[in-house]
Amino acid sequence: MNPCQTFLTHPNNYDRVVRAMPATPSIKKNPDSTIEIEGEIPVDEFEKHREAASRHLGKDVEIAGFRKGHAPAYIVAKRIGGGRVLEEMANRALAAHLPKLFREHNIDAIGKPQITVTKLAPKNPLGFKLTTAVLPDITLPDYQVIAKAANEKSSEPVTVTEKEIENAVLDIRKRVQATENQAQKTKKEKLEKGSGELPELDDELVKKLGNFASVSEFRNKLTEDIQSFKERQAREKRRIALIESIAQQAQVRLPELLVTAEVDKMLARFKDDVIRVGAKWEEYLQQIKKTEGDLRKEWHPDAEKNATIQLVLNEIAKKENLALDEKAVELEVLHLESHHPDADPRGLEVYVRTLLTNEKVFEFLENQK
Repeated sequence: MNPCQTFLTHPNNYDRVVRAMPATPSIKKNPDSTIEIEGEIPVDEFEKHREAASRHLGKDVEIAGFRKGHAPAYIVAKRIGGGRVLEEMANRALAAHLPKLFREHNIDAIGKPQITVTKLAPKNPLGFKLTTAVLPDITLPDYQVIAKAANEKSSEPVTVTEKEIENAVLDIRKRVQATENQAQKTKKEKLEKGSGELPELDDELVKKLGNFASVSEFRNKLTEDIQSFKERQAREKRRIALIESIAQQAQVRLPELLVTAEVDKMLARFKDDVIRVGAKWEEYLQQIKKTEGDLRKEWHPDAEKNATIQLVLNEIAKKENLALDEKAVELEVLHLESHHPDADPRGLEVYVRTLLTNEKVFEFLENQK
């Protein structure tokens, strides 16, 4: 009997191996560029997330005899409920397991998979089903030729008019007046909105606005800023026109799951914008006399276009081997984490990689002469 067989004949050892062995997942490929997977995460792999899940859920729970966030996992579970701990464990286990699963089976998953937990119990494997969009077959047009033609087209130079400068100066004077009015207010005194004369743009005022020696220096800097802003706008407009032209000529069988995910993102961003200005989402929908379903239907065409464009950008990056600077990715993720400490680090990394990859593709296309 070889050493491996000897090891497995001991009941305890056999049980440890079986608990750690992942069940072979069932994988079904669909013609619409989606894949359905049914599988399990071994109990040992699932259970190792218990401590982190308990710490996360218990970080703000005050339990007598322990510092906040430092109570043992079993005590936290009693306080907040074992079900919540299991759910958090499932989220963490799936987030760690799925990337490995996709790599092992060469699945180019894109977008956010739809996941259903089929078995969730202590000391048991975690059962799951998921459907994910996968990278569809994409036939690109000759994007280098399209880019070269677009780059050769003469475009009007960006200029700043005197009227634009004066409008900017007027806006600045109004903001200065509003700030000064606010500073002068007291609880018993109210100033009419917009009352009083606007402050003159003189050397004294521009020194308050920044390190400017004179009005002339300030106006020069203002002109440069407006010029830079207009150039960025013009460049963005050219980029949109270019990639839309390439995407329109590409052949892509777009997974509906990916379109749905894009609509989800559009709706989430729009809802955040509405709430950020102090409005209530339900009241806003009543005001415009629409439902979320109405908005999703209206935005579906734009979601299809956005999803197609991103697939095309990814495919160009792949064909041209436009690799990212991993150090730059790491630094940008850390920068975003410092401003958004509650954000999911994995989501931030995906966002950063997408942003930097797109920039590399556009720079590549803009260099086609």
